[in-house]
Amino acid sequence: MVTLIVDQIARELRLQPDQVRRAIELLDDDNTIPFIARYRKEATGGMDEVQVGNIQERVGYLRNLIQRKGDVIRVINELKGTVRNVVDFGAFVDIGVKQDGLVHISQLRDGYVANPLNVVAVGDIVTVTVLSVDVARGRIALSMKGVSSP
Repeated sequence: MVTLIVDQIARELRLQPDQVRRAIELLDDDNTIPFIARYRKEATGGMDEVQVGNIQERVGYLRNLIQRKGDVIRVINELKGTVRNVVDFGAFVDIGVKQDGLVHISQLRDGYVANPLNVVAVGDIVTVTVLSVDVARGRIALSMKGVSSP
C-alpha cells in the first residue's frame, strides 16, 4: 500500500519515488516541514518547504481515501440486490448504486455451476458480498458464496 502511495505522489508531483518515500518517512517520524526542508536536504534530494508540504497533504489525503474505501467495503459487506440480467458468465445484480454488479458464474455458489439460470433468474432477490470495486472501469465484482439466504 505504501508503494502505491509513493508512486502516485511521485507521478503527481514529478518527483523521484525515493525522494517521496524518504520525505514520508521523515514526516511520519514527526519531523516538521521546515526542519525537513532545511536540515534533511540530503535525504529528500533538496526539496523545499512547498514540495514537502505538498507531499504531506497528498499522503494524508490518500491514506484517508484508502481508509474510507476499506470502511465502505466493510459496511456493505452483505447486501440484498435484484437480479437484472442472467448471462452465460454470471448474473448482473442491482445493489442500489449506479452500476449493477456482476456475480461471476464461479461466485454463484460453492461447487460447479453449468448454467447460471440453474441458480438465479431475473427478478430474484439475492444476498451478495462485494469482492471488489473498480471505479476506473465502472465494475463491481460480487459473490453469493457463503452469504445468508434472503
